[in-house]
Amino acid sequence: MTLAVVLQFVAGGLSLLSAKLMGDVSLKGPIIGIISQLCWAVAVVLTPIWGMAPWVALFLAVHIRNLVKWYRAGLRWRSALSPMEVMMAKKQKSTRDMGKVKVGGTVTRFPKK
Repeated sequence: MTLAVVLQFVAGGLSLLSAKLMGDVSLKGPIIGIISQLCWAVAVVLTPIWGMAPWVALFLAVHIRNLVKWYRAGLRWRSALSPMEVMMAKKQKSTRDMGKVKVGGTVTRFPKK
């Protein structure tokens, strides 16, 4: 196996892990996604698959955007939100309030796992 082939397997695994973590609303997801796209960029150069280069650039931009947006919204390095927290945040339509729920006019924070 060549370095390029191994790198493609590593990048693919990191992409899958990134998607899973982002589905769990974990800030680690976009960071692993950025690392994954950098691996893909090296693989594109090593195995001249230039048709993939624009997609790598677009996915890299999406991961950077998600990282900045989630960081500004207050998702630091804590564990993933529970499904209930995600559902309530969607109802409030504000990512800044993720992890908080309005109860009787006051904002209550769910306990961390």
